Amino acid sequence: MPGIRFAMNAAVDYAVFFQMADSDEASNNTALAVTLSAFTILLTYGLLAASDTSIVHAFAVTLAKGIFSTFFLAQLIGCRWL
Repeated sequence: MPGIRFAMNAAVDYAVFFQMADSDEASNNTALAVTLSAFTILLTYGLLAASDTSIVHAFAVTLAKGIFSTFFLAQLIGCRWL
């Protein structure tokens, strides 16, 4: 449950960042920042998924799946044309 909550919080943050980008340059910078943030989280929790401890493995897999899906969904939520 905490992994899903963390992923949803990240999705809200990502969507707000995309929504707040005013110009094309800011939009490009925002996309780069959010992409690097998602990549870093995926790398970190992807490495934790290799753990032999079952609870750590389950938490990391849940969070990695959540961040991966929310990264793409946040771009749709944060678009100004929706």
